[in-house]
Amino acid sequence: MTTAQTLKTIPLFSHCRDSELEELSRAFSVRDYPKNSIIMSAHDPGNTFYVLLAGQVKVMIVAEDGREVILTLMRNGDFFGEGSLFRKDSPGASVVTMQDSRLLLLRRDDLYRFLMGMPGVALGLLRGLCARVQSAGETIGGLVLLDVTGRVSRLLLQLADEAGRDVIADAPTHQIIA
Repeated sequence: MTTAQTLKTIPLFSHCRDSELEELSRAFSVRDYPKNSIIMSAHDPGNTFYVLLAGQVKVMIVAEDGREVILTLMRNGDFFGEGSLFRKDSPGASVVTMQDSRLLLLRRDDLYRFLMGMPGVALGLLRGLCARVQSAGETIGGLVLLDVTGRVSRLLLQLADEAGRDVIADAPTHQIIA
């Protein structure tokens, strides 16, 4: 499958015309990361936009006492790195591969150019960001309103829903759930 064909399967780019997908595919680079690789560090200035093609990554922060707090798990088609591209500061969270992963990388200037010239890219990014805000609100509500059993149940139901089946193929470990 070509990069343009792959981009068409990613919700972020699903509203782009074929000619736009071809132009996008020429600007992206592909990079493979082995398991446990740091893709982005919480303290490094961000200058790259990432799209996860294969594998799984975790977005996490490390507490002062050294505890790792996973904010979200990302899978195929998810994107990250956009926040620091617009704020021009460090991302505030680190992104680490949980398994061997393949990502598309796009430089800040190219992302800006595509957002300005391709409404389908801008619309896809806005939809993705709105979905994240909604999900964050649901997570915060769950943390405040549910007990531990309810939070774990909600997480497992969410993972099953994302997988589109009753069985979670890559179930998270107890540590990740915690």
